[in-house]
Amino acid sequence: VNWGHATAVTDTVEWLDQSRIPYRDICFLGDKPEIEADIYIDDAAHNVNGLRDSGNTVIVFDAPYNQKLAGPRVTNWLECEQTILTLASEMGFALQPELPGLDPDHARLAEH
Repeated sequence: VNWGHATAVTDTVEWLDQSRIPYRDICFLGDKPEIEADIYIDDAAHNVNGLRDSGNTVIVFDAPYNQKLAGPRVTNWLECEQTILTLASEMGFALQPELPGLDPDHARLAEH
C-alpha cells in the first residue's frame, strides 16, 4: 500500500461514516468485475463503460462529468437504494432492504 492508496482508504471510510452509510466490507480493486457483484454503482465513465461492456448492470451516480452516460441514474443514496431494490426485484433477487440494527426509516440516506 502506498501513500495514495492509504489516503483513498482513509478518505473513503471517513466519507462513509460521515454519510452514515452502512458497510460490512470495503474492497479496493483495480478491476471492479473481479468482485462479481450483481449490481454496481459508479460515477466514472471508464468504470461504467468497462463494467457494462463486460455485461454488468451499473447504476450511474450523477455527476457533472458523466452526463452522457445512459441510466439508470441516481442523484442521492435514497434514490440509489430504491433503484437497487427495483433492479434486484426485476432480476429475481429476494432482498432484505434493511441491514440489521439500522433505523427502518430511510432518514439516514435522505440526509445526504
